[in-house]
Amino acid sequence: MKKNLLLLVGILGVPLFSWAFAAAECQEIRFSNGDKFCFDLQKVGSERFQSRITSSSLSSNSDLSCRLTLPNGSQVSLPRCEGDFSYAGNAGKIELRADISNYWYELITNYDFRNGSFSTSSSTSSTSRWISEFYSVSDSTPDRDEWVDITLRVKNSSYRSSDYDGRVSFRVEEYRNGRWQSASNYDYDLDKTTYYFSSSDRGEVRFNDLVRFRTEGKFRLYAEADGGSEYTTFTVGRGDAYSFSEYTPEWKSVSTSRPDKNEWVDMTLTVKNNSSNYYDGRVNFRVEEYRNGRWQSASSYDYDLDKTSYYFSSSDRGEVRFNDLVRFRTEGEFRVVGELDSYRQNAYQTFYVNTSSSSSSSNNYWNSHLNFTDKELSKIRAVAKIWNELMIALERDYPRLRNSIEWRRLSNNFYDSMQDILNNRSSAQYRNWKEFYTGFQEWLSFTVRTR
Repeated sequence: MKKNLLLLVGILGVPLFSWAFAAAECQEIRFSNGDKFCFDLQKVGSERFQSRITSSSLSSNSDLSCRLTLPNGSQVSLPRCEGDFSYAGNAGKIELRADISNYWYELITNYDFRNGSFSTSSSTSSTSRWISEFYSVSDSTPDRDEWVDITLRVKNSSYRSSDYDGRVSFRVEEYRNGRWQSASNYDYDLDKTTYYFSSSDRGEVRFNDLVRFRTEGKFRLYAEADGGSEYTTFTVGRGDAYSFSEYTPEWKSVSTSRPDKNEWVDMTLTVKNNSSNYYDGRVNFRVEEYRNGRWQSASSYDYDLDKTSYYFSSSDRGEVRFNDLVRFRTEGEFRVVGELDSYRQNAYQTFYVNTSSSSSSSNNYWNSHLNFTDKELSKIRAVAKIWNELMIALERDYPRLRNSIEWRRLSNNFYDSMQDILNNRSSAQYRNWKEFYTGFQEWLSFTVRTR
């Protein structure tokens, strides 16, 4: 394991033996392009089963997905061919359809659900999938509200198709808070979400004014054709001066987190990256208040903010101290948010104004909704602090993680769960340390298996 994951495990105290997975019988899936992996199906409960990959020689750019048909005819979708499901039957025939790039493989075998073991099997493989290709893009660095023309080709294997007659679906993702996720429909306009190719298209269509972006940022446009997908990336409004994934803001220090009313607070902000470049963009500041069980914009009557934005330059070397940045006129629980302009990366600092640890809204929240000690919250905060950097490092070190949609989904959900806890949200998935620790182990196990 790489040092980044070791650091994370060290913070939470996960025993090393939890990383180990015993070898078990598995079924080899071998595609005609030479890629292969071993499919394992284990019984983990009385009616609970877990599929996973025990060994693999898949190419780094592979996009693997599986569909498992059970003896009763029901189907289970398995992203990356891994996941959990329930089944109450005994022994019977199962069918596994595995798809990767331009190839599919079908495994037909008998499986004894009583003791979790395979028996005899047969299989077939074929080249039958279609993939989309962005043949041309009028502008990959458009301005805001600039329509982009795109020419899309649909290919079979490594050859251009002239007879594709299926559907292509479009969707947009945005890089926000250190990860790719579905873009808000307020941030873009998509002329069409689907298109049905006909034989007369001969596998190629030009879409004029297909997409435009209303906000600055980094976006991906996906085209998906019969299971195969491709994307093209757009950098809107900022050019490629620096990477969206590299910069993370952090409140390095504050003069006090428990100020009196009308006491000015000094705050130091750092903006870090993974290279030697210094951030040269704007940071916006705002104040939120914890009220009625949730964080919301604070009233301007409750605080004074010396500045609402600041432009970092290379001479700042990624760190600025703001003297007398904020003061609060009323008692309560507040937080100052520093947000990188266009990047949606945020830094939070919470303040308790004339509130004791026993009476603050935050502590009342923990007592009434969640059961975390200060030490446990400190660990969660430490994990959340390094999470984005960790995800970038893991994707760099392990290409299979980078290509796993399910791993990204689990990672994003776990990060959001940590933020729910730290930001006092009643919707928090984990209510206590045991639940949180179990969730982390599930993420870690999936990460180790997938890598």
